[in-house]
Amino acid sequence: MDPTVARKVLREFQHLTAAHRPPAGPPAPGQAASTAPADEPLEKLTDREEEILKLLAAGLSNKEIAQQLSLSEGTVKNHISAILAKLHANDRTQAC
Repeated sequence: MDPTVARKVLREFQHLTAAHRPPAGPPAPGQAASTAPADEPLEKLTDREEEILKLLAAGLSNKEIAQQLSLSEGTVKNHISAILAKLHANDRTQAC
């Protein structure tokens, strides 16, 4: 993915994360709380997950990310799995 496009997508995910925060308090009268997966709020990424997502968006491989952050490839893969789950993405291309 082109780094320019990746940055735009990352900004959109940050925007979506902020927009999908749960409302304060119970739902308005007559309004049922939705539990559909598409309506679930996105979980906030940790600082490390955001750092890894930015590197993914820049097109780095797991190995390159691991080397840059002084982590094992297994640790990077674990972080990517957590990122995918939090962003409700099926693969790394959807996360970026």
